[in-house]
Amino acid sequence: MVVIALVLSPLGTRPAGAHPVEPAPPSVDVCSIERSADSPGEAIGTGTSDRDRFEEFSPFRVTKYPCPRAPDVRSLYVAPGVLELTEGGRLARRIDFPSSAQGPVSFEAIVEAVADPEWATEVEPGVFELTAAFVQAPGTTVTIAAPRVQTLRLVDRPGVFFGGRGATARFEGVAVTSWSRERQAPDEEPADGRPFVLYQEAARLDVVNSEMSYLGSDRGSAYGVAWRLGGSTGEVLGSTFAHNFFGVYTFEATGIVFRDNVFRDNILYGFDPHDFTTGLVVEDNVAYGNGSHGFIVSRGVTDSVLRRNHSHDNAGNGIMMDSSSDRNRIEANLVENNAKDGIVLLGSADNVVVDNVVRGNRVGIRVNGLESTANRIEGNLIEGHEIGLQAYGGAADMVAIDNTVLDSSQMGMALEAPRSQVGGGEIRRAPRGVGIRTATSLSGMRISDVDEGVVVAATGIADLEQLQVSARESSLRVEDGGLIELRGSTMIPPPPFDQPSAPADDNAWLPFAGVAAILTALLLELIRWRRERHDDVTPAPAQVWNRA
Repeated sequence: MVVIALVLSPLGTRPAGAHPVEPAPPSVDVCSIERSADSPGEAIGTGTSDRDRFEEFSPFRVTKYPCPRAPDVRSLYVAPGVLELTEGGRLARRIDFPSSAQGPVSFEAIVEAVADPEWATEVEPGVFELTAAFVQAPGTTVTIAAPRVQTLRLVDRPGVFFGGRGATARFEGVAVTSWSRERQAPDEEPADGRPFVLYQEAARLDVVNSEMSYLGSDRGSAYGVAWRLGGSTGEVLGSTFAHNFFGVYTFEATGIVFRDNVFRDNILYGFDPHDFTTGLVVEDNVAYGNGSHGFIVSRGVTDSVLRRNHSHDNAGNGIMMDSSSDRNRIEANLVENNAKDGIVLLGSADNVVVDNVVRGNRVGIRVNGLESTANRIEGNLIEGHEIGLQAYGGAADMVAIDNTVLDSSQMGMALEAPRSQVGGGEIRRAPRGVGIRTATSLSGMRISDVDEGVVVAATGIADLEQLQVSARESSLRVEDGGLIELRGSTMIPPPPFDQPSAPADDNAWLPFAGVAAILTALLLELIRWRRERHDDVTPAPAQVWNRA
């Protein structure tokens, strides 16, 4: 026997504008093609390409009826002109409610219209608890704003989240958190799936002067606060994202502005725009205390700018471009004291890294991966690392201009990216100034207070011009098989084949090597290009070349 319950108002009568429940038809074929509500993190692909569209992300299916679900799974669906309440996959109540055509509606007005704490309630002035999935239909606009709404608790129970498809929401001056009624505190355990905020399919989500905390888990896009699919967009200003699974996440979003926010103490990443997001403006934010990278953009995140951000004391890298995240600008950021590397370009091309201060990480700026080509590293202060600037692992055609590298414990620059051009700037205080292992040109650099100035490995081919090198042991050392061309440079002490302050002949290739040596070097270079590229979570230890 099927029992259909009529949910009444607290006074025991149907609220004004409420419609009766609708009986379920004898067949519910729509349910047979849906994923179980027990796996809300999964999405159903419609093709094999990374860029293929997805069907509805399964949390939104909780609003569909009739479709049997656990009896404690409820949803509050905000559609144009109506509110629909479901329970256990069946329609419990429908309420006439002006929205969309009449303009934005407030969250508190929706709660008042529902008038049932089984879905949402105001537990004390300004403090609301949501015990159902809150889902906006396309074309609806909802504001959740102080002073009327000061705190929104998403109660930790099955199916609860806050989101919309093709809709608009604005949080302003509000603290949003998961909530355990048993503990009367936020849910600190994400393993069982915490509530989250998700807007997708050309939606707009704005978060202004708000705090989003203890949200999300490792379930699909339910990572914390997310913008997903169809160029979803918004602005995020003056807000804090703390103790979420990810602080924020995007997937195929467009043009979101993140300014003056804090991303701290999140379980994994602080800030994580993902697949094919584009046109981000990320300015004046702070990321610290996160369980992995502070700022990471990954998989085709393009044409964005990260400017004047501060990334520090994260367990991973400070700022990272990963997997074809091309044509981005990383400018005037402060990146310090992260457990791994400072700024990383992994498998990403045509990025500009300019005027940053990078200090106290493992490697200052790291460029690696087979698609890391034509990146420009300019005018950065790189201080206090094992290696200041490192390029390797298939990276190529890097241009590094006017960078200052100080106090490296192993090496100022480790260059193993073919056809790299390094010009201007200086390196001071390091056991080794520059190590070269492939075809590289250096010009106009000052290297001082080092044990060794420039070391060209057996596979290195170096074009050296207008260098000023002052070293304690050797200004220039070329290993057997290495090739150099030295022009117009000052070396103190002089190389063993030169005279003090006397530039070498324009075509003085040293040591003399035959064609076989050149071919061997090129062959080794090709082999190196095939090096494994995916080391973003646990990158290979920084390579230190033998000084013997």
